[in-house]
Amino acid sequence: DEKFDRLLESLVSNLGKSLSTELQAQHSMNKIELLLVDLLEEIKVNYVERLSQEDIEDILEQTRSLRQITQK
Repeated sequence: DEKFDRLLESLVSNLGKSLSTELQAQHSMNKIELLLVDLLEEIKVNYVERLSQEDIEDILEQTRSLRQITQK
């Protein structure tokens, strides 16, 4: 049947396109996830660790100040 053949061809074509789109979307999601992980790691290394080091320096300075006050 000619109508059946057209419908089947359309179904297969649409299924192929949908599958291709979903695979590309999944690939894109994986790539976005990897980029986000890299970004968060970069933020951690460049900002959080630096802030932590600055906090330690502040705490050490406060401790030194307190020791000086108590020794006087």
